[in-house]
Amino acid sequence: MTTTSSATLAIDADAHLVETAETWEHYDLSSMRQSKAEQALFPGDLGGQLDNTVIPAVADPYGDPSGERWFIAGMVRGKRMPSSLPGIPNVNDIETRLSWMSQQGISVQVVYPTIFMEQVSNRPHIEVPIVWAYISWAAQICKASEGRLRWICPVSVLSIPDALEQIRFGKENGACGVLLAPIHGDMLLEEAHFFPIYEEAARLGMPICIHAGNANPAMTELLGQDNPGASFWQYKISITAAFQTFLTSGIPHQFPGLRTGFFGAGAQGLIYPLGEWSRRLRADSPEKDSNPMEGRNLWVTLAGHDDIGYMVKRLGSDHLLLGTEFGHTNGESALRALRKALADGEITQETYEKIVWHNPRAFYGFED
Repeated sequence: MTTTSSATLAIDADAHLVETAETWEHYDLSSMRQSKAEQALFPGDLGGQLDNTVIPAVADPYGDPSGERWFIAGMVRGKRMPSSLPGIPNVNDIETRLSWMSQQGISVQVVYPTIFMEQVSNRPHIEVPIVWAYISWAAQICKASEGRLRWICPVSVLSIPDALEQIRFGKENGACGVLLAPIHGDMLLEEAHFFPIYEEAARLGMPICIHAGNANPAMTELLGQDNPGASFWQYKISITAAFQTFLTSGIPHQFPGLRTGFFGAGAQGLIYPLGEWSRRLRADSPEKDSNPMEGRNLWVTLAGHDDIGYMVKRLGSDHLLLGTEFGHTNGESALRALRKALADGEITQETYEKIVWHNPRAFYGFED
């Protein structure tokens, strides 16, 4: 991994790969990559067999290329993001991506999936091979970057045995975190169902990375109606609720050493649950004047629209990260906002270097 001075380079803690047809060339029908979940639970589903009807394909159900969706096992699922940006024909191309990073002064990008912002299936034997295809593809792409791209590992939450195997594969193949959506079907992240994932992530030193999204299809359909606030309703507000879960539940204390980060929605949405948490504490509580981000090992990415000076004052500087969302955007707004905050004196050089270098190294567990 690059170890150039933190004063000149940055680590982008939240960028994206964008799945294409090439991703699913890694789809593996061997028994090792099929679900360990009990097949008898779904006796009538495709005859219990895996075939090419469950491999993601592009669908355009609305007659609008910008509205393309993934079509999986007869169901229209999450939006298919374009793999090109203005001036960048393919965000998954290693040479192009590394060139952009060098121009921006970024040493390392941590890349998140796109498709798993939503639920790909509510059936384990369909979900599991899709997850395996993605992580095999992501591992291959990032290996070719010689350490400048590190990947976040999605897991099959419907089958905990598969999820644990995927976490271990990720750890052995360069993944630096475990992806969860704020909502999975009818399950919220405080449920005991997820505890084995938290335990294994903590054991391996991998953080839990909760990215803006919503893996409940009924909710995304309801909230994603044609209005200017659709994306906020569908994907962003759930991050605030997930943060509140980790702030008020015993999960951070139950799994000592577990680092948990909140990505893709900025930091300003955390202010409301923090205010509610503080308001409900007893006046003599020893936590009254503490920073719960530190006490619970919680981290968050700053976005270009955040009031960065205020966020540093309110949250402290030790658990803030830089996330550009490159791959979904051109990635420049968050960098520009952070550098402007430094130039305007809203943050110090020390704080800047924490956010762009020292903090992401600590959160992801990067070694020298």
